[in-house]
Amino acid sequence: MRIFENIAVGTNLCTRWDLKTALRYIRKIGFHGATPLADWPHAYVLNLTPAWIKEIRDVLQETGLFVASVNGFTAVGFAYFNEKEKELKSRVPKTKQYFGPIFSDSEAWRREWKVNYTKKVIDFAEAIGAGNVSIGSGYLPEGADRETAWKWMREAIKECVEYAERKGVNVNIEYEPYLLVGSQEDADRILSEIPSPNFGLNFDIGHSFVCGENVVDQIWRFRGRIYGVDIEDIGVDKSGRRIHKHLIPGTGVMPLFEIMCAFVESGYKGKYTLELYSQAHRPIKAMSESKKYLKDMEKTSPF
Repeated sequence: MRIFENIAVGTNLCTRWDLKTALRYIRKIGFHGATPLADWPHAYVLNLTPAWIKEIRDVLQETGLFVASVNGFTAVGFAYFNEKEKELKSRVPKTKQYFGPIFSDSEAWRREWKVNYTKKVIDFAEAIGAGNVSIGSGYLPEGADRETAWKWMREAIKECVEYAERKGVNVNIEYEPYLLVGSQEDADRILSEIPSPNFGLNFDIGHSFVCGENVVDQIWRFRGRIYGVDIEDIGVDKSGRRIHKHLIPGTGVMPLFEIMCAFVESGYKGKYTLELYSQAHRPIKAMSESKKYLKDMEKTSPF
């Protein structure tokens, strides 16, 4: 099972460095790919210049790193460059995460801003040779009913997908607990409602596990619709409840060997992203330990 050579590191693990430095560290540790964060502090796409993008392409060429995807999930940079937005960060719901404007926002101008931002993320992906952009739905806004928010989200994402079709880039929805698209059922629904070959699933194995799903079953369920994969480990609390905190592979309770075998057996041919943003305080340790675990896993694989 030659999976390691197809694993990229999400640069949201490396936010103590600028993007160019992060890419060089990822290669120095021994990984072969990267998934750049299209947000502050790496690539807040509203601030990018052609000269800077060329510098990123040059670093990718220098290091030989492939780009698995571009992470367009968040736009937290919006708060760094908009003073009034800082006041809103305290109003996030029970995810306790701030995403910036979202596709399901109750205010139309914020949905429009997110759509336009995502189009620029798609442009950035095209410019650096990435075929995939990952996105999240956003959460259910305060005071909004679910079906209305779903309609807002679907129409916003559909506009982005139509733009991506013209660019030859895939837009991949990632489901996450507590978000509007927060489970396998939600992912099934949105994929069926936007039937495009450029719209797929960015399957985060930890999110599926936290949802209480059988991850291997979901890999087979979404066979052919998974365009990108995020990997990490997940732990449990004293009661056995699965905790949504991304851990270094091998330090949680997920059946990672069986999961990775399922991707191979189901015919998945795409790339993987090591998604360890919660380990950003120790990126070298996280990358080094992940590399050891994943390479040891290859040695015992039947493939």
